[in-house]
Amino acid sequence: MIDNAMEEGISFYDVTMDEFYEGNTELLTVLENRGLIFVADTAVNKFVYAEKLVMECLRKKE
Repeated sequence: MIDNAMEEGISFYDVTMDEFYEGNTELLTVLENRGLIFVADTAVNKFVYAEKLVMECLRKKE
């Protein structure tokens, strides 16, 4: 649907979606890689981070 709108020259500011799609990381990654702004409804028990998480592995001291 997004691709069709773009092909037809329909302008839009952002993409909004319900909770069903917020778990679709493939879709969200494609939208992010295209530079599109998106807003997804989120379940009440889902953690949301304002900044990208940085994961690191700490070495065990001997």
